[in-house]
Amino acid sequence: MSDKDWIGVELDGTLATEVSYQDALGIGQPVAMMIKRVKWWLAEGKDVRIVTARVEGVTSPAVTAGIRDWCIRNIGKILPIVSGIDKGTTELWSARAVQVVKNTGRISSSENLWRDQRMFDARAQDRKDRLAEIAALKAE
Repeated sequence: MSDKDWIGVELDGTLATEVSYQDALGIGQPVAMMIKRVKWWLAEGKDVRIVTARVEGVTSPAVTAGIRDWCIRNIGKILPIVSGIDKGTTELWSARAVQVVKNTGRISSSENLWRDQRMFDARAQDRKDRLAEIAALKAE
């Protein structure tokens, strides 16, 4: 791997729908929104790589060949395939990652915003429920 800036996109569950792990050669259907995003990045000249544990210590060339074939069919070109990230990774798109603020262990603002939105939604529902209770009491 290198220090050159690149964007990592996890294969299973992010770029392709997740399939059974019992089939090491099976790759799910493309996730349309991610395929569009990757093609957009590539059109901008960005280095995009597929990140997958499938190739960590790979013993079968068929695994890598299958991913390359999937790339050609769905993206139009072969993307580099890696098993992890390095200093050059500028972004990692994954269904499994939780972003933290560097050197702090705190969850990043995007996760905080999601948590805050869930709390806001819960409070809004509590207010609706309370107003319904008050209306029911007034109707009695």
